[in-house]
Amino acid sequence: IWFDARIVPEFDCDGNFLGFVGTLTDITETKQAELALRASESRFKQLAEAVPGVIYTMTVNADQSAQFDYLSPAFEAIHEIPIEWAYQDITQLLNQIHPDDWPNYERATQASWETLQLFDEECRFIMPSGQVKWLQVRFKPTPRNDRIEVHGIVLDISDRKRAELALQRREAQLQRLTSNVAGVIYQYVLHP
Repeated sequence: IWFDARIVPEFDCDGNFLGFVGTLTDITETKQAELALRASESRFKQLAEAVPGVIYTMTVNADQSAQFDYLSPAFEAIHEIPIEWAYQDITQLLNQIHPDDWPNYERATQASWETLQLFDEECRFIMPSGQVKWLQVRFKPTPRNDRIEVHGIVLDISDRKRAELALQRREAQLQRLTSNVAGVIYQYVLHP
């Protein structure tokens, strides 16, 4: 059982100590709730650190201004900017979106906020180092009074995109080669 004890010394009018006056309040429920909250926060922190991407929450105000409420630790490794910068000014992050991808990203974002549907886009981001990364941005907007709460994840899909582009090039090359062959090309596969 947890108690909050408040004890005050009591003196007579001549300043002589008479004793103590105090109260005890049972705060067990409050303490149990605090401990449960700490345990939940600890589990969430461990989960956020294990995710190979950025988990985030953001608030979008009625005037369309937005600010991050939470960014997981992977943010700096993926975006190459200090996490504090993103908390201070979200436009620094938005400025990383490749100019060719920005119109589609902006349209899809606006549509998601208006319809409250899941946003799921793949686009290029230009990092401060000059490296171009393909990121998958996924979020779900939820209305809260005159604001929209956004809960999402950002994943670096650059390796997958490079593999897709390499496969497309190989398929195009194979198509060019086969289109110049007179006759039939076939593949025979033996199955046990």
